[in-house]
Amino acid sequence: QAYVKRLWRGGRISLEALADELKVERDDCLIHKSDDDAEITMRCMRALCEREGCSIGELIKKCNKDDFGFFLDDIVDAPQRVSKNERRQGLAAFLERVKPTTKTENAWVAGKKFCLSKIYEQNRTKDCMVLIQMLIDAGGRYVQKVSECDCYVTCAEDSEDDKKNRRYSAALRYMATGDLEAVRYDEILRRLGITDDELISMKLPQYLYKRKRIQADDHCKADDKSQACQALIKKGHEFDHI
Repeated sequence: QAYVKRLWRGGRISLEALADELKVERDDCLIHKSDDDAEITMRCMRALCEREGCSIGELIKKCNKDDFGFFLDDIVDAPQRVSKNERRQGLAAFLERVKPTTKTENAWVAGKKFCLSKIYEQNRTKDCMVLIQMLIDAGGRYVQKVSECDCYVTCAEDSEDDKKNRRYSAALRYMATGDLEAVRYDEILRRLGITDDELISMKLPQYLYKRKRIQADDHCKADDKSQACQALIKKGHEFDHI
């Protein structure tokens, strides 16, 4: 299901759909018949292992992730696959998890709450997360509401003519009354001692990848209690050799 979910992005998750996608032969099987479903599952697992070039144990570990885990993989390796809604949800999940990784307090950053352009969050989500991590490490905080921030970072994506950019419109109103400090994007990078190219090349912190996972065996063994595995074993299939 995890593999199918990643392929179809919210599409129909079913054994039949997966078999069709992988071009797995199933004419001799009946869908929703337990033994045949187990047989098709085995064939799909074999096809997935061949497609990914890995063992069944490696495939289980690769797919044994939550939505945030898949988001991290895709936002780094295949950002074009990540929809705007997934970016929004992924960033929200990141903000729930983010924590300091080093003690590199910056006197100018420390104690301030920062807010970035929503368009920057959407278009450069991975870089945005790296930048937020750096602000947190420097003693700052990050918020997504202009009314809660001390400093709004103006980006190239901001435009007074863009009526849909409500966050920037709100920032302009607060700036006009002197209730909000504004700083250019290149200035915040200078304060942090990095360039935009260096930011782009930086990786997300490893602690984000440490998720609670269900323990998965490397192989399906004869003493496994799952109905599907028992059905396959009765049919004579040897999982250790897939």
